[in-house]
Amino acid sequence: MKVFKAYVGNVVDGDTVTVYHIPKWRSYSTKYPITIRLAGIDAPELCKSGNQPFAMDATRNLKILCEKRIILVEPVGVCKYGRLLAYLYVKINEDFINLNGHLVELGLAHFYNKSFTKFGKYKEFLYQKEQTAKMNNLGVWQLESVTMPWDFRKSK
Repeated sequence: MKVFKAYVGNVVDGDTVTVYHIPKWRSYSTKYPITIRLAGIDAPELCKSGNQPFAMDATRNLKILCEKRIILVEPVGVCKYGRLLAYLYVKINEDFINLNGHLVELGLAHFYNKSFTKFGKYKEFLYQKEQTAKMNNLGVWQLESVTMPWDFRKSK
């Protein structure tokens, strides 16, 4: 799958966004939404019965960085719910930052190391970002006890 440009219409939560593809031959986006799950990471859960710690921080951070902006999308597959799995890049000043890694490095998402996870080429990159966050007690890693989002979902 090739990298493509997209306009971020909505940030759903700390690891899911809705985008609109911008074809190369157009300067504006299509009208059909694509739901993207950020590949290789899992952010704390937003839940009607009570959010996980740092769930709102992860969502807010993602909104600030990419909502209503044009980004680059690097697809790596499709999840079991039909969402596109991808790495997202946003231009900050002159550099593109990998949003998946950025959230992990801030401790606002976990490296999602499950056997079925599609990483593309970023498995070691995400692992190192999580180690940095842990070492610096950032985000979820400043908590005394950390519940992983996948365990939190099972308990609901």
